[in-house]
Amino acid sequence: MKFIYILLALFVFSLQAEETMQKRLYKKRHNKVQINAGNLAFNNNMDISGDVLVSYSRNFGYFEIGALLGFSNIEMNLTEIDNIMEDLGLTVGLIFEGNFIKNKRRNNWIPSGGLKLVYMAREYDFNRGDDRKEGFYVHPFLSSKHFISSRTSINLELEYPLKVWEWETDEIWRGLNFTFAYAYYFH
Repeated sequence: MKFIYILLALFVFSLQAEETMQKRLYKKRHNKVQINAGNLAFNNNMDISGDVLVSYSRNFGYFEIGALLGFSNIEMNLTEIDNIMEDLGLTVGLIFEGNFIKNKRRNNWIPSGGLKLVYMAREYDFNRGDDRKEGFYVHPFLSSKHFISSRTSINLELEYPLKVWEWETDEIWRGLNFTFAYAYYFH
């Protein structure tokens, strides 16, 4: 009879160990979906303008590779609900990001740097009030990932957009962009 109790205890222990192992596998950070908001501007008329980007990346520990899709030039006028979004500029690109600390489950803060290769179909400069040309841009950036849980992070990014192939002096430097992002990692 003791032998049966020992076998039953070993069986229950093995099930519990297997369940614990499955929980650990579930919390790995292999894939990332991120939503960026940048170049946000607010004025007295309750108008909001800026950029929204959604990206997917594959995490390999010390580096991440992915693609992004978004809209620059989102303009929301909260006083006129009829025309919520006007003159959207499509943004498509690739992301190459290197983590200075390995991106794994137990690290709660991960600094990184990378490069975004972006094609903007149309971009609007709200400060000057003029349309800019479509084209390819290179965005070197630095990022600080702050994990609020094992798979969810708040990212702060500082990027420096440069236009390539058309090296006009007014287009080379457009200023530093600060973006705020929410990222979710999954298995």
